[in-house]
Amino acid sequence: MSFIEKYYEKHFPFNEDETLRTEHRVSVALDGEGEIIFSGIIDRISKKSGTALVIHDYKTSSRLPSSKDIEKDRQLTMYQIAFLSKEPAFSDFSVELVWHYLAFDASFTCTRDDEKLLSVKNSVIERIEKIESEREFSAISGPLCAWCDFSGKCPAAKKGAAKEEVYLQPELF
Repeated sequence: MSFIEKYYEKHFPFNEDETLRTEHRVSVALDGEGEIIFSGIIDRISKKSGTALVIHDYKTSSRLPSSKDIEKDRQLTMYQIAFLSKEPAFSDFSVELVWHYLAFDASFTCTRDDEKLLSVKNSVIERIEKIESEREFSAISGPLCAWCDFSGKCPAAKKGAAKEEVYLQPELF
């Protein structure tokens, strides 16, 4: 049985909350000039009773992260920032961030206060500015190489090397 089928069976009839959006594209300028733009696609946004939103991300990873990994993860935090910037009607809602690791039938939930939201936003801006100031990027092998469209041009790719063995750094997320 697939991860999706197991998830469906476990949560059917899906009445724990109200789904507001699925595959929702978000985009927000992180700086005052509109030169640093964050964009992404939120898997699902739901509303719990009252004024509580939940931002869901569904993962099919074969690796289950630690709670420490989740605390450092910026993806859903950035989704929260982007969504709330465009949806002022939800500005007074509490927001839960939920990572669903389907292969493990496990979920991680956390919240981010205003201080954490600002800290993550600023760290992303700093990382982008650092990346943009770099002039040389060393290529190294890693697990994301299988999805890279540039492995054929990558200086670390050796003749006959497997595509999944090469990727460029630094990464944003």
